[in-house]
Amino acid sequence: KIAFSASRSTKLGPVLQDTAVTFDRVHINLGDSFDPYTSHFICKHNGTYIFTTHILGQNKIDAYAWIMVNKNHKLPLHGDGRAGYGTGSNTIILELTVDEHVWIQLSINSALMNDYSSFAGHILFEN
Repeated sequence: KIAFSASRSTKLGPVLQDTAVTFDRVHINLGDSFDPYTSHFICKHNGTYIFTTHILGQNKIDAYAWIMVNKNHKLPLHGDGRAGYGTGSNTIILELTVDEHVWIQLSINSALMNDYSSFAGHILFEN
């Protein structure tokens, strides 16, 4: 069984460089694949996984972020600051092998609110 869900409890940014988003509230971490210190999902079993993430930008500040795999940008998120508190969400299904990392990266000059930002994932099936 591999599943995790985590969220933030504090604001982040505006960041001065691309920054890994940390999630300090871990709601579930079955299989211990989510590293609570780096907020990276670290694959322990080859398989097909699904990940979802949601971000909420600070008032009138854009929030740009990416779902990252290893050091590669895979899927973007955008919370438009013109909306006040802009939100962005995305979902991705990935085939992963042991030791690959998945995490959320906040882009330069972006900012997040507190507990409205989350990251979750689970295995669909082993390969």
